[in-house]
Amino acid sequence: MLSFLFKRRNKSVFPVNEYGDELYRSFPSREEIPLQAMLWFDMYFDEEADADSMAEEFINRRYEINRDYDEEPDDGFGRWNIDVEYPISPSYREIKANVERMRDRLKTRGGKLASWLLLPAD
Repeated sequence: MLSFLFKRRNKSVFPVNEYGDELYRSFPSREEIPLQAMLWFDMYFDEEADADSMAEEFINRRYEINRDYDEEPDDGFGRWNIDVEYPISPSYREIKANVERMRDRLKTRGGKLASWLLLPAD
């Protein structure tokens, strides 16, 4: 009777794991999921050359990036930072594929993923 007052998570759309959780946090109902959203990554590198190589890959794909240097890193991630943001179709499958692909890229390029988010498109 009061079930309409409590939002129920559709686990087929929003599986209970990091990818489904982020989709649910960003767009808590199927009807709210837009055709396009932005996937944002915060990554770090110990070596400048590794950061340069990754930044060049993003620039070549015309992704929006921000590159920075942390003079006093205390997070264990590294001194060279890249934030990248690019559009995706926000579905569980697309989010999972993109995040896992980014993690694989970072492993081969000496980088570490500090965090990632799904954001509304501007």
